[in-house]
Amino acid sequence: MDDACTRVDSAQMYHNERESGKAITDFLKSEANTDSLTREDMHFTSKLASNSAYETARKAISRSVKEAGLGYIDLFLLHSPYGGKQARLDSWRAVEDAINDGEVKTGGVSNYGIKHVSSPQLPCFLGGGGGFFLGLSRVAPYPMSSANTYPS
Repeated sequence: MDDACTRVDSAQMYHNERESGKAITDFLKSEANTDSLTREDMHFTSKLASNSAYETARKAISRSVKEAGLGYIDLFLLHSPYGGKQARLDSWRAVEDAINDGEVKTGGVSNYGIKHVSSPQLPCFLGGGGGFFLGLSRVAPYPMSSANTYPS
């Protein structure tokens, strides 16, 4: 790492949360950190491996925070829309609770189609009144996108 690299992407599915967090921690303590960057200057993202029941998702988020060893995750994403509507809702509620508990700063989704983020069953998405800002990553509205082949 160097001062130019302040954004790190990881995921439970990539099995790189511990290594990514250690790279950040090691860099911040090193002589290579010539700009005296702090944890707050870094942006660490991770993603839930799969949508699931609330308790399973909540435990997985806490495990990611612990694995990374950074104290909190800046952006935590639901990695895909798989699992069905109820699993997406339960997983999103787990992200909201992780935000409330200070483990996560911002929540969002990755690889979702427009139909998933505009669903009336997901009032937190797209300013629908859930009270949380939703970070979007790789929403693909074009017809041949793999995001449009995901289940409803």
